[in-house]
Amino acid sequence: ELDKATGKTKAVWHSGFQTEDEAKAFRDERRVSLRKGHAVRKDKVTVEQYLAEWLPMHSQTKPLSPNTVYGYERQICIYVVPFIGKMKMQDVTTMTISRLYADLLTRQSPRTVEYTGTILRMAFRHAVSVYRIIESDPTRDVPIPRPKRKPKKTWTVEQLRLVTVHMVVHPMGALYQVLASTGCRKSEAIGLRWTDVDLDEGVVHFQQARVAVGGKVITKETLKNGLPKSVPIDPATVEALRVHRKRQAQAQLAARKWHDSGLVFTNRNGGGLHPSGYIYDEWKKICAAADVSYLTPHGLRHTHATWLLEAGVPLHVVAERLGHKDAMVTATIYAQVTGKQSRAASDVFASIMSV
Repeated sequence: ELDKATGKTKAVWHSGFQTEDEAKAFRDERRVSLRKGHAVRKDKVTVEQYLAEWLPMHSQTKPLSPNTVYGYERQICIYVVPFIGKMKMQDVTTMTISRLYADLLTRQSPRTVEYTGTILRMAFRHAVSVYRIIESDPTRDVPIPRPKRKPKKTWTVEQLRLVTVHMVVHPMGALYQVLASTGCRKSEAIGLRWTDVDLDEGVVHFQQARVAVGGKVITKETLKNGLPKSVPIDPATVEALRVHRKRQAQAQLAARKWHDSGLVFTNRNGGGLHPSGYIYDEWKKICAAADVSYLTPHGLRHTHATWLLEAGVPLHVVAERLGHKDAMVTATIYAQVTGKQSRAASDVFASIMSV
């Protein structure tokens, strides 16, 4: 095998063969692999050691957001290391991975197992193609358990109208108005600054996001897909933001101490909102007052996208509003909606042919 220090080949002993012919066949196969540059030297690195080195390098070359890195670290620490962390990378087989998935499914949700499997597949693929630690990927031929995809829960027009009546009088109503009318992510809305809002032109420029990472709230200077987005807003949302700005100015005058964060949506002292807690508590109160079934704030994003697609807005336009890099992502998430459009297209074709 190749000696990294000298660049020359050196003899490496292998054992465990039943016959001399079997040993010679293995030797010849290794020689071919070496000439092709596919040979992998013996390595004692464990799964835990490899993943501890792989993730920081992967997060820099990808690059991954701090929230995503934290999620990967958590999955690896809880669901991988306790089970196969001490195994040598070169000892992991497809059976090892199959047993891991089967064991996890007895105690975790299919979504958790899917997430874990996705991370492992990336890591082991890189161990073969990039780092040359193993010759073949044991995760490649093991199906990752997939949860059944449930249709996204959305509201009807009437339900949102009932809620809007209560939103307009709520101090934080403009936040939910922005979520519903733009389809933005919650992190994007609470990261919105007044300098990013053009009420005269009726456009909101989303450029940063506030997210919780390991219990700490940070502001990311980019959105989830790494690109900023500009979303035109309707007159009702423009008016809601104007009213909200006046309320915020009044709150600033009344406050003993005000932190001028420049954010559109703030706490009572002008600081940034936490991604959970208060936002959800106030939203539940609004839903209860309107006497409608509860829909999460993120559900407003799904409602926005569903309504637009059902109304015939082009897929790429909806994808742009949502901040999806690829319209296929939008098509996959809202497959039930695009499926209806496909059936409607068939009816249109049939009507043309019948003329």
